[in-house]
Amino acid sequence: MNFFRAEAEKNVAGTPRNVIYAIEEPETSQHPNYQMMLMKALLALAGQPHRQIIVTTHVPALAGLIPVEGVRYVTRNEAGEPVVKMPDDAVLKEATESLGVLPETGMERAQGIVLVEGKSDVTFLRHAASSLKQSGALPASLEDVKIVPVLIGGCGSVKHWVTLNLAKDLGLPWCVFLDSDIGGDPAQVLSIQKRKKEVEEAGKVFFATRKREIENYLCPDLIEEITGVAVTFTDTCDAKKIIGRAVGMKPDNVLDKFWPQMTSERIISRSTYHDGTQERSELVEILSDIVSMTR
Repeated sequence: MNFFRAEAEKNVAGTPRNVIYAIEEPETSQHPNYQMMLMKALLALAGQPHRQIIVTTHVPALAGLIPVEGVRYVTRNEAGEPVVKMPDDAVLKEATESLGVLPETGMERAQGIVLVEGKSDVTFLRHAASSLKQSGALPASLEDVKIVPVLIGGCGSVKHWVTLNLAKDLGLPWCVFLDSDIGGDPAQVLSIQKRKKEVEEAGKVFFATRKREIENYLCPDLIEEITGVAVTFTDTCDAKKIIGRAVGMKPDNVLDKFWPQMTSERIISRSTYHDGTQERSELVEILSDIVSMTR
């Protein structure tokens, strides 16, 4: 796995040769946690020039991470001959039913959903909405209006497709909330912009953060108050890595550790931006739109 991570981070400008990596059923030799980590490393590697990844799997959790356009469903016809099917709605339905790829739980009680990438996004939105409601900056929390953040593992993944189709079948209003990744990998930024265009063309709302990631909205003063460590980061740097390194914590745990301690005042302050001469709060605006989705 470390090999693929290193390959993904390597500057391929100096290594223009074409490489194809083929991995058969990684679930047979990897712990489930490592399977997910491996798949994410492979997806990052697949975004590099001159690199192609081929993975076969029967595991729903792994298949659910794969971008829809990258799926090839291999089955057999009535004569027993192998058939490779390209992704369209009918093929994706057949493949997801065959593998048992399911949407995230919680949708059965929802009156609206927000598609997010990971568990930290759920913490981010729920706490921000709850705090802003308590201070009077927001009319309701997500729980009040039964809007459920649903993990999709990345916009454009198979799990995203399954969740979206269930939302449509249930007649639920939905929107998307993702990090913008501004200042990060240019290819990822372009991918997010492509997804934004697709969602908006479907008549739905796509929220992308004005800052790089949700961790960039954390208050440095709060982190110092809790840990005694002064941390400096900008709106577009890799804040979770910088904070994690400074306080001795895994980067993926940073948001869940500190964000629940953010007050409404700090949430508003850290999401303030200027529109001409007018001062506005990005998170108040985003969450106001989200909680009004079901009204």
